[in-house]
Parts: sequence; C-alpha cells; structure tokens
Amino acid sequence: MSNEEEADYSKLPIGEKIVHKVWKVRLQGYEELANNFEKSRNENDPVFTTIDIDQYKKILLDSNVVAQEAGYNAFNKFLIYGGTANRVSQLKNIGIVGSICEKGLLSTRKNTKEWSIESILLMLEISNDPNSIVEDIFPYLSNRLPKLVTGCVSGLYTIFENFGCKIISPKPVIPYLSKLFGHADKNVRNETTKLTIELYKWMGDALSNILFPDLKPIQQKDLTAAFEKEKEANS
Repeated sequence: MSNEEEADYSKLPIGEKIVHKVWKVRLQGYEELANNFEKSRNENDPVFTTIDIDQYKKILLDSNVVAQEAGYNAFNKFLIYGGTANRVSQLKNIGIVGSICEKGLLSTRKNTKEWSIESILLMLEISNDPNSIVEDIFPYLSNRLPKLVTGCVSGLYTIFENFGCKIISPKPVIPYLSKLFGHADKNVRNETTKLTIELYKWMGDALSNILFPDLKPIQQKDLTAAFEKEKEANS
C-alpha cells in the first residue's frame, strides 16, 4: 500500500477495517481493537460492543497468518478485559471453539498456537458451564487431519493440566482415548499418552480400570510403566 492508501485506510471505522479485503487493513483493525480493549474502564465499556460478537469467529479464521495472529491477540484481550459469562456463552453458541480448533490449535506460528489455547483457557475460567466448551472440542478428535487431531489432544492436555478433573469432567474424554491410542499418526499417540498421564494424576487407578479393557496388551504395558513412573515422582 502507498502512503496515501494507508492514510485513507487509517480513517476507516474499525468495523470496516476488520472485514477489508486487504489483509494489512484487517491487521490494523485487529491491532486497534486490542489497544482499545487494554484501555477500557471495565467490562461495560462501549469498546466491547464496537463490533458484533459474531465477527470474532471470522477474525480467528482470517486467511492471512499475520493478521490471524493479531486477531488472536485482540480476541484474548477482549476476554481478559471484557469477558463475561454471557459473552462467553454467546461465543460458544456461534461456534467459536470450532474455529479455534480448525485454525488455531494446529497453527505452526508460535504465538497463534499459544494464544489459541490461552483463549480456550480464558473462556473456561469465565464460563458458568466450562464443560460444555470442552465438549465442543470432541468432534475434532475424529478429524481426518492428524495435525488437527494432535492440536486438539494437546489442547485437552493443557486444559486438564490447568483445571484438573474436579472442574472439568474427564468422563466424556475417556471413550476417545482408545481410538486415539490406535491412531496411525505418532504425534497423535504421543499427545494422547501425555493427556492420559495427566488424567491419571487426578484419577489414579480408576482410570486404568475404565480404560485398559479397550487397549491392546502392549498399550496397557506401556501405560502401566508410565503410571508407575508418575507414582514414584509424586511419592
């Protein structure tokens, strides 16, 4: 963009910038959003209704990776400074978790990947029904793209690592584990092992009793060794 074009674009309202066909203009809009959120007085500040809540889904799915990264930063600032249980419920209802799974958790950009899981953690912290948010991740565990599945399993691991099994129920997750352990992709299996060990920290042998009947003997053996190692580390 020339300086003249940039000057013209800079005068556009934020609502027009974030849907502009030029990615640099969208980037500018996202950066302005983040800056405005940081300067807000409280969650009732008018800045949080500058754009319709539906727009956040499009922001997180931005086709330009640089703009998308800035979009995640703006979204997390929205949650940090203006996040309420009602707004998180609205975000869940428009399918925001699916957008994060599809384009965030599998990102190869460090900030985007980290901010995508942070956005889920923030929503879980704010929500009155955090388990319903986690449940929106489950359909993606059967996705045909191994990278997407790996990202979602890794996300679940981080969720249980941060919230434990007292706040987030492990019950809906367990039925997926045996299939994930049998996945053709090594990265999926490795992340599933990490997730299972994290669940074991909270559930103990109750997890083995539920899970092991659905696993192959070699899988049982490997997990038993991992569980014993975990016991020793915490004894």
